[in-house]
Amino acid sequence: MQQWGGVVVFDQNLDGKPDILSVAAQTNSAPLLLRNAFGGPPPYFTDITTSVGLSQTDPSSAFSAVAADFGGTGAYDGDLDLYVGHPSSGSHYFFQNRADNGLDGPVNRSVRVSVTAPGSGNNRMGLGARVLLEAPPTTPTLKQEQLFTGESTRGSISYQGDAYASTVTFGVGQYAGDVKITLFWPDGYVEPPRIQNDTVNPEFFFKNSHGPGLLDATAALIPYGQPSQLVDYEWHWEQSYGSDITRDKVVILNPLSGTACISPTTLTPTTPGVAYTVVPKPGGGYVHTLRWSGQPCIAPCKNRWYVQVSSGSTTETSTTRTFNMPVCIQ
Repeated sequence: MQQWGGVVVFDQNLDGKPDILSVAAQTNSAPLLLRNAFGGPPPYFTDITTSVGLSQTDPSSAFSAVAADFGGTGAYDGDLDLYVGHPSSGSHYFFQNRADNGLDGPVNRSVRVSVTAPGSGNNRMGLGARVLLEAPPTTPTLKQEQLFTGESTRGSISYQGDAYASTVTFGVGQYAGDVKITLFWPDGYVEPPRIQNDTVNPEFFFKNSHGPGLLDATAALIPYGQPSQLVDYEWHWEQSYGSDITRDKVVILNPLSGTACISPTTLTPTTPGVAYTVVPKPGGGYVHTLRWSGQPCIAPCKNRWYVQVSSGSTTETSTTRTFNMPVCIQ
């Protein structure tokens, strides 16, 4: 019984239908490439391993494969090439896709979509974003959807000036005309759809520059009661979209007049004594709560404060407000 070590799903001939590459997990077995022929007569998947040259690999086991547009001399040619990896003792193969030379059927067109999110903490390549392609834009007969996973199984990774970008490639067959791309960021923000003619500019580029949609922020002071003379400070705010919570903060300032309850400081989710929660709201958005517990109560006192949140390269700040502590014991 044949054993397979991995699967790569990609559009080898850019006809808009995903093909399947399987790499064997045992010796004396070449990779298997199946072309998706759905829409025509059965069989719906055809073995094209030999016809495209993949049977020429070393018969030792192939553990993995990557499909990406490696292009050449700094340019992309629009189709997805293959790299097949073997064990360290075996051979490694790079296969350049020649679907663009007309020898493997009609020369089909492709559309590339790239995303980047500089300044987004650990997700600077927009992983988890979802992209929808529709053509023609008003009454689409062609719809495709892909997810940016970082696996580079259907695209590539490149450097775009200030950050790395993830790229996926869509095959659109013989279609030539306007294409609509809609991008859904993982924090819930939806980019306004973009329309471009794939014969003029088949490349779409999205940069995460939207803010987290900071809404109203409030503060509450919760005395412990006698005899502790301690107080908890609690802040609440709402956001329309997600943010990089490692960069969320509450900034406490001195009052314009009177006695300060606490010295100026900045609270983050990792500040000692801080408990931080983010809860999704029904219908979209998030509620953030930052609670700083066990602080000395000095009444009467007051402080000014504001909330600052960040998403991608955008930072938003709430209105500066003042909280008052008239007494320490209720």
